[in-house]
Amino acid sequence: MTRLLILFLVLAAAFLSWQIVHRSSPFVRAWRPSTFKRRALGSLSVLDSGPPAIDSGSTVVLLHGLGATAEYFGDAYDGLARRHRVLIPDLLGFGGSLDEARSDFGLEAHDEALKQALDAAHLQDSRLTIVAHSMSAAIALDFARVHV
Repeated sequence: MTRLLILFLVLAAAFLSWQIVHRSSPFVRAWRPSTFKRRALGSLSVLDSGPPAIDSGSTVVLLHGLGATAEYFGDAYDGLARRHRVLIPDLLGFGGSLDEARSDFGLEAHDEALKQALDAAHLQDSRLTIVAHSMSAAIALDFARVHV
């Protein structure tokens, strides 16, 4: 019982310490949400901004990592929309793309959902740059393998 209590106290102290450091971080305090408009593109909820792809000639797609949403990027990337069309989807099962009836979250399902979203965005002959964080790197690589 004493060991369990000590373990609990150590874990509680570690969590509290992390909270204090995290909340006082200048990076955390400077974070602001994106100003992009959210819309549905296929089965994905997407933050979307910038000039039409036909005008800019290029589209940047930002993919969040495991356990995050499109909100992860905040307004730090809003400046890209001055010269590029920028799409930031919530991947399948996350944020606005959460569908409790869905049971397939494999690479093929993500490839198809991303393809549908990009098609719905009417990108025509836009040059596509995909930026991936963490888990989404596998999605980006598989998407490129299948669609490029």
